[in-house]
Amino acid sequence: MESIEGLQQAFGEPRRQHFLGTIRYFSRNINLLVRSFFPILAGLALSDEFRQYIEVIAVVVFALITIAAFVEFWRFRFHVNNHSIIIEKGLLEREVIAIPFDRIQALHLEQAPWQRLVGLTKLKIDTAGTSGAEVDLQALNLSEANVLRDGIMAARSVLASPVPERGVDSLPLVHLSPKALLKVGLTQDHLRNGFIALGAVIALYEPFKSLIDTWLSLVPKMYWSILSWTWFLFIPLGVFLFLILSFIISSAGAILRYFNLKAVLYDREISLKAGLLRRFEYRIPLAKIQILEWRSTLMRRALSIETLRVFQASAQESDSSSKGLSMSVPGISKEASSNLASAVFESMQENSEVERIEPSIYLYYRFLILRILIGSAAVIAASSGGALLFLIGGVIVWSFHSARKKFENYWLLVTPDVCQIYDGWLRKKRSMFSFFKLQRVALYQNTLMRKRGVAHITFATAAGNRTFKFLNENDAKRLYDWSLMKIEQGSRNWM
Repeated sequence: MESIEGLQQAFGEPRRQHFLGTIRYFSRNINLLVRSFFPILAGLALSDEFRQYIEVIAVVVFALITIAAFVEFWRFRFHVNNHSIIIEKGLLEREVIAIPFDRIQALHLEQAPWQRLVGLTKLKIDTAGTSGAEVDLQALNLSEANVLRDGIMAARSVLASPVPERGVDSLPLVHLSPKALLKVGLTQDHLRNGFIALGAVIALYEPFKSLIDTWLSLVPKMYWSILSWTWFLFIPLGVFLFLILSFIISSAGAILRYFNLKAVLYDREISLKAGLLRRFEYRIPLAKIQILEWRSTLMRRALSIETLRVFQASAQESDSSSKGLSMSVPGISKEASSNLASAVFESMQENSEVERIEPSIYLYYRFLILRILIGSAAVIAASSGGALLFLIGGVIVWSFHSARKKFENYWLLVTPDVCQIYDGWLRKKRSMFSFFKLQRVALYQNTLMRKRGVAHITFATAAGNRTFKFLNENDAKRLYDWSLMKIEQGSRNWM
C-alpha cells in the first residue's frame, strides 16, 4: 500500500498539464478541422469570392482554434485517489472519468520531436473498456510522467490478484545496435515500400506536369529516336533503381521507428523503447498479453532474426473480432523469443505432452487446384503460340511444388494449456496463445465441408481471433471440446 500512498502524495490534488500542452491541443484541432471539412475547404479554395476574404477567415479560424485549445487545456485536470485516476475534462460539457487502476491495461509514453526539446511527454492510458487509449495526458514533464506511470502500475499490481514471482528481475530481449538496425532495414518489405514510393511519384506528376513537359521538350528529337529503339535496355536499370529506392526507404523507415530500440523483460511486464524523432516507450504487464505472433521471411531466417508482435487485450470484450493493441519487436532472436514465451505462458515449461495436428489432405488439393487455375489463366491471357504449352507446364510444376510446401508448413502444435498455429512457407507466421485466456471457440462447417469431413475452428481472444482452416472433423471437434473445457475450468486472472 506504500506505493498508493506515495502516488496520492504526489498526485492527490487536482492539477493541470504543462502549459505547452496547448500546442498539442491546437495542432489536434487543426487536424480535425482539415480532416472533417476538407472537401468543403477544397471547394471554397477554388472560389474567387472566398479568396477575397481568405485572410480574414484565416485569422478568425486561427483565433477560435487558439481559444478552444486554451480552454480545453484549462478545463483538463487530473488526480489520483486510493484506487483510480480521475480525469476532469470537456470544452463545452464537463466530463469526469474515473479509471480504476486494476482496469488499466498499459501505460505508454510517447514523445514528439518538440516535446523532446522541452522535456515533455505524452502519457497514454489503455484500459479494459476501449479499443484504444481511454485518455491521453498530452504534456507532462518526463520525470513527472515516469513517477505517475510507475506509481499506477505498482498500485495496479497491489490491487490486482497476486501473481506468483518468477524470480526474473530484468532480462534484455533486444537492443538494436547500428549493425542490427541495418539488418532490420534490410529485411523489411522492400516491394511494398517501393510501390508506395512509385505511387507517390505518379501522384506528384500531375502538379508538376507542365514543368516536366517543358523540360522534356528541350531534349533533342534524335535522342527520342534512339530511345524508341533501345528502351528495353533501360529495363534492368529501372529495376535496379527501383530496388535501390525501396531499400533506402525501408532502411530510413526502420531507423526512424526503431532507432536505439531496447526491449527488456521484467518480472511482471515487458518494456519497449524506440524512436529517433518520435520517441515512444511501452510497458505491458505479462498478464495482459493475449497472443504472441512471430513473422519471418527468407532473409530474416538467414540472419537468424524474427519480428515479434505482442498483442494485449483490445478490451472490447463483447467483440473479439477486433485486433487489439499490439507492439512490434523487430530483430528478436530465437533465444529471446523463447524466454519471453516462457514468461508469458508459464505452464508451457511444465508440459511435456505435445501434439501436432495437421490439416486435412483436402486443403492440399484445394491449394493445388487454385494455383493451377489462376496460373494457367494468367499465362493464357498474357501469351500465345508455341510457348503457351511450355509456360502452362511450368505453372503446373510450380503449383505442385508450392502447394506441397504451403500444406507442409501449416499445422497446429498443442499442449494441454497452449496452442500454436504455424502458417506460411516463404513468409512464415507463428501465433501462440493460452486456452484459458480464450473468450470463446467456434466450429464452422458448410454442407460441402461436412461431406468432406473437414471443419474450421476459430479461437477468440480479447486481442482478436485466430482461425485454423480445414481440420479433419474429428480433430476439430476434439480440439473444440478441449478448448471449451479449459475455458470453463480456467480460474487464473488474465485481464
